[in-house]
Amino acid sequence: MNLHTDIRLLVVGERLLVRMGLSALLQSADNLSIIAQASPDELSAQLLDVYRPDSLVWLVGDEMPNLPSTDLGVPILFLLSDVAQAGRIWNTMRPLIGDHLPMGMMLQHPLSAGQVMVGLMALREGLMVIDPAISVILTPSDEADTRLSATSESLTPREMQVLQHMAAGLPNKQIARILGISPNTVKFHVNAILSKLDAQSRTEAVIRATQLGWVLL
Repeated sequence: MNLHTDIRLLVVGERLLVRMGLSALLQSADNLSIIAQASPDELSAQLLDVYRPDSLVWLVGDEMPNLPSTDLGVPILFLLSDVAQAGRIWNTMRPLIGDHLPMGMMLQHPLSAGQVMVGLMALREGLMVIDPAISVILTPSDEADTRLSATSESLTPREMQVLQHMAAGLPNKQIARILGISPNTVKFHVNAILSKLDAQSRTEAVIRATQLGWVLL
């Protein structure tokens, strides 16, 4: 690894202030050159052809952004605000980039410029970068997989529909409008899903459903 060659970095984030904050944090890292900033909607092959970054650092907010629909041809390090976002990003991005490009996922909290720099250096060397807390979500144990498979078999078709919308981050009222049922009925289904998946929260239920491949993210 050549530590004396700057990594040309494009910072991605939904809001300008968020991108500026991340850029300011990373300015303290050696061997890193921030060449541009962009929102997810601005990302395109043409934009990357202009700036030619070595990597992207993508700060993911509380609401999941629209992810690229095509391979951008550059390694991406995603900085997640919640481990529940990992399943959707992994399932969406891995088929696009295949095995020819590395990608990474790290949690935003706690986070330092040094950690991001180490992640970017690993990506430059062709390595995948996965935060330990996230790796547990992506690679459940055999025991957990067996237990979840047994409980999730009892989900009804309607509960599976509600679960899919939960995974998309939709609130009960919006799910109710989409499915043409009352918010109270949605709440009933959500409670049933939590019980059957032995989950204490909506996030935990989505994580466990992602482990099983029960949600299309």
